[in-house]
Formats: sequence, C-alpha cells, structure tokens
Amino acid sequence: MFFWKRNESPEAKLKKADEHYKGGVAFLQTGQFEKAEKELRNCLSILEPLTQQQESRTLQRKLSQTYSMLCVRGLAVADEMKRSEAVEWAKKAVAIDEKLVEQGGTADAYDALATSYSNLGAATMNIELCDKALQIWMKLKEQYPNNPLYAKRVEDQQYNNRQLLLKLFN
Repeated sequence: MFFWKRNESPEAKLKKADEHYKGGVAFLQTGQFEKAEKELRNCLSILEPLTQQQESRTLQRKLSQTYSMLCVRGLAVADEMKRSEAVEWAKKAVAIDEKLVEQGGTADAYDALATSYSNLGAATMNIELCDKALQIWMKLKEQYPNNPLYAKRVEDQQYNNRQLLLKLFN
C-alpha cells in the first residue's frame, strides 16, 4: 500500500491558515494562551512558505496580523522570555506593514501599521512608537469621521499611552 502526501493548492493552504488564525484569536480572547500560541504558530508554518512562493499584499497582511497576534500573546503573560519574543514578532509585523504602506497606503494598511507600532511600543515600553500609532489613528479619524473604529482606536491609544507613561515614571 502506498501513502502519499496530498498536494494542497495555495487556496486550500490559505484556508487552513485562516482556520488556525481564527482559532488562535479565539483562544487569546478566552485567556488560553498556550493553545493560542500553538494555533498561531501553525498558521505561520503555512503562511511563511506561501509568502516566499508568491508576493501578495493579502498574504503579507495575513502574515503581519499573525505576527501581531503572537506579540499580543507574548504581552499577555508576565514572562520575560515571552515578552522578548513579543518584541521580535512586533518588529516583523512593523517591517511588513511599513512595506505595505510604502507600496500604496490604504486606510487598512495605515491601520495595520498603527497597530504594529502600538504593539511594538507596548512590548519595548517606547512611548515614541505608541505616539506614532496615535498620530496615524488621529489622521484616519480625521479622514474617515463616520468610521467609529478610528475614534475608538484613538481613545484606546490615548489611554494606553497614559498607562505607559505612568509605568515609565513610577
């Protein structure tokens, strides 16, 4: 009897990666951090080779989102090793998002970049990066005044910046 590995199409692989990503996010939201990390790493194991095979904004964005979620996972626990991993994940997300903005910045690309700056700022306790995130969201709020998401992000980032300043000066 012969066994062979099924050759999945890129679309099937992407669907599988999306399932792992959604599972990882769900586990993060319920505080199941180890399970979240496992799902997100499974997502990466599919996405990273795919992005090397084909250059696509969609794939790059999904990769950045996964790095960002791994950063959030690292920040969610008081473990220094996970925090240093969070910094590395956030740096990877920033690099991708900066590239996507340079290639033609859509509101979504700028929003993603602001999220990445915010995560990296939180991971490194760098208020300047958090301020960059805030400035981007303030511009998006100005450009899209009917979109409540940007107003909420400005409000959240202002709060996070105040909290970070308190940590830095205490």
